[in-house]
Amino acid sequence: NSIDASQDISVDLSKVDFFSAAGVSGLAEAAVYAAQQNKVLRITNPSEIVRKLMEITGTESLLHTDE
Repeated sequence: NSIDASQDISVDLSKVDFFSAAGVSGLAEAAVYAAQQNKVLRITNPSEIVRKLMEITGTESLLHTDE
């Protein structure tokens, strides 16, 4: 299998049951890096805890989510 370098990056967080500010920070850094590569980091199927923490930290507008 090869990876298509032109594709955006999707991260499925549906099974996440623990998520901290460090996780949000890591995703934000990854999103910035992806943007520098002209790509989009998409959060797919965020679990309830992920959605709540993104809302509390105000990062839901910075991170692309597919819900």
